[in-house]
Amino acid sequence: MVLVAPPTDKAVFFYAFGTFCLLITVACVTKGAVRQFVGSVIGSVLLILSGWYLYSESTGGPFFSGRRSEPSVVNALLFFVAFGIPGAAYAIKTKFGWGRNDTKAEP
Repeated sequence: MVLVAPPTDKAVFFYAFGTFCLLITVACVTKGAVRQFVGSVIGSVLLILSGWYLYSESTGGPFFSGRRSEPSVVNALLFFVAFGIPGAAYAIKTKFGWGRNDTKAEP
């Protein structure tokens, strides 16, 4: 996404999505506090985006569109419940990698 960004004012969205994908990659290949920190950043981004989507739809969108592919308050609420709340729960549970890790690996 970073390499194919068009030379327009929309390029920043390509860069942001590419960075988000790179964060997912880092979370997949690392361990420990780094994984928890990057996962918490991803969870926080999901919470912020889903909250923004829910807010924008509740202030000016239709309540129910009748289709999954069209924005509505119901679809925004489902997105918030499916991605925003679990993202926030992960970030809180892992404390951005700064908390004590109580899970012990068995030999």
